[in-house]
Amino acid sequence: QISNTLETVSITDKFEINAGGTLTIDTSATFATAGNEFNDNDGTIENNGTFEIHGDETFSTGNLSIPGFTEVIDPAGCTITTDIGGLEDVKFNSSGQTFSLDEDTDYITGDITIAVNTTFSMGAFDLTLADRKTVTNEGTWSAPSSGSQFICSGNATFLGEDMNFSKFYAVSADTDTIIFKGSKTYTISDSLILGGIGGGELLITSNAPLSRATAIIDNTGDAQSIEYVKVYDVSGTEDHHLSATNSWSLGGTTDYWDFAAMLYTFETTGNWETTANWVQGVLPNDNDNIIVNVGVTLTANGNRTINNIDIDGTLVISSDTLTVNGGSDIDGTITISTGTVDANDTFDATGGFVTFTDAGNLNLDSTVTSLGTLS
Repeated sequence: QISNTLETVSITDKFEINAGGTLTIDTSATFATAGNEFNDNDGTIENNGTFEIHGDETFSTGNLSIPGFTEVIDPAGCTITTDIGGLEDVKFNSSGQTFSLDEDTDYITGDITIAVNTTFSMGAFDLTLADRKTVTNEGTWSAPSSGSQFICSGNATFLGEDMNFSKFYAVSADTDTIIFKGSKTYTISDSLILGGIGGGELLITSNAPLSRATAIIDNTGDAQSIEYVKVYDVSGTEDHHLSATNSWSLGGTTDYWDFAAMLYTFETTGNWETTANWVQGVLPNDNDNIIVNVGVTLTANGNRTINNIDIDGTLVISSDTLTVNGGSDIDGTITISTGTVDANDTFDATGGFVTFTDAGNLNLDSTVTSLGTLS
């Protein structure tokens, strides 16, 4: 049992726990291997303080698992041994030194911290950050070899200084969030993959909501796949735009994102300008597409411009103009009072209804498959 909370307890030779034995580190106490061989023999480690390693010593079982907090301190820096099989929270801390990976690493289940003046290099290897964990980089984070990939397995938070990656991957089937440090730049030199799958949507945002600054993703490699993301206060760069499909901005500063047209769903009877009536929680842009669900009435107060419309419920045009630059598919009802629907592309109301309640207008400028039931 390591109970000295005033000084680090270091070994000066090989340390061994017998099978069935226990090494306990008390709260605020530190046990250091100091680069010497450590053999746990499948014994038990109870770490309530700090387990300090150099990172390149021999761990005789070849698959050492250290619970709790591990601090990696090597006066000369090192390449991390492949003898480690499990770590929780880890801090790399040797001023002026570099720690490098020597294998794909997914065994860290907690937070990762790079101390001031310390360099962490992914080299040519992948690193996976566990769900709901944080990387705090107060030193230098680099990925000098093409092909190494940083993988977010779920929610992830990045704090501290700028960071460099070769490949960056964050894909989720849930509604996960990737938080970047505001005012910092995250440079990806190879490929960037962000998005939701299976109905999931990934939120990309910056930290500190009450004093928020914009984070920057600089994808210098330009290879990217971004789909089903929501973005708040994260920008691209002028030289390296971020192109996203089925994605949208939630506000803040989202410069240099190129959002392709997406489908917005109106699901609650009410006015167009009420964001809560749209599934996405934001208003569609002029180049987007909309669908009005069955049994729902959308009232388009004010002049509006949109790309495609798919009306399965009811669309009400009072005294203003709705300009539709894409196709119009009317399976439900369009009701026009004194306003105008200006349909600039194909128009198909087969099985639907076009109803005038006053001296309004329907302007048609392309192929008309059907006017449906016209009243």
